Parts: sequence; C-alpha cells; structure tokens
Amino acid sequence: MASARTTTSLAEASRRLVHGVWGMHRRLTVRLERGLPEACGLDLDDFVLLETLALTDLAPGEVAMALRLPPHAVSRGLGRLEGAGLVVRRIAPGDARRRVVVLTDAGRAALARAHAHLEAALGGWLTELPPDRTLLALDAITRLATGRDDAPEPEPATAER
Repeated sequence: MASARTTTSLAEASRRLVHGVWGMHRRLTVRLERGLPEACGLDLDDFVLLETLALTDLAPGEVAMALRLPPHAVSRGLGRLEGAGLVVRRIAPGDARRRVVVLTDAGRAALARAHAHLEAALGGWLTELPPDRTLLALDAITRLATGRDDAPEPEPATAER
C-alpha cells in the first residue's frame, strides 16, 4: 500500500501535469494561431494533419490512429486540405486496393512556410531554458504524449549555460 506521502506526491504531480499541459497548450495555441493562417493558409489543426501526412504515406484511417482522432474529424480535415490543393489521394504503391494521402507541391510549400512561422513564433520560448534542459523537456513531453519509451535520448549535458 502506498504511503500518504507517495499518494500526495502522485496527486500533486498529476495536478501539475494537467495544469502544465493545459498552460502549454494555451500558450502554444496563442503563439501559433497568431500569424499561422497568414503565413501558410493553415490553422493549427490542419498544420498538424499536414505535418503528419508529410512523414509517410498514410491511409486516412492510419492518420486518424496516428493522431488519436475520430475518423470523421480526419476526413473533414483531409477534405479541407484536398480542396485547398495541398494533398491528393493516390493508390498505394504495391497495393491497388489501398489509398494513401500525399502532399502536393503546394502542400510542401505551405508546410515549409508553416515551419518558418513555427521557428519564429516558438524560437524564443524554446530558448527560455538552457539547451540541455530544453532537450530533456522535449524528450519528456514526447514520451508522455506517445506513451512510448523510444523517444530519442537527449544529448549529454554540456558545461556551457
């Protein structure tokens, strides 16, 4: 049985996690939504969808699983991206029964503009911590977000601050 201190500590950690993630989400949303549509024509949801599609050729159902979203939400997003000429559906190489969604040249260009906006919008935020702590924080966020322990290991800390 867990001691009261452990239970309190886990309860406090849970509260800090929820409030920390909520605060980061709000801060991230505010920073990115300001200027992202003007920079590349995408809102934050469509950017994440386009970014996921850029990683590998996926079928719509696989996109929904990767993003942990309901299929209808992904379908609507794919419709918006397809209507904007940023993605197309194609027959999967090696399997004529399967359709995948791939970026068009316009989609790759929009994604490049979005990346430039991300760097400008988040660069200062990411430098609020020393580089070694930023890598540790990003590693922890990735591990918590994916539920997997195969996030890249951070580089060893350096003496420079």
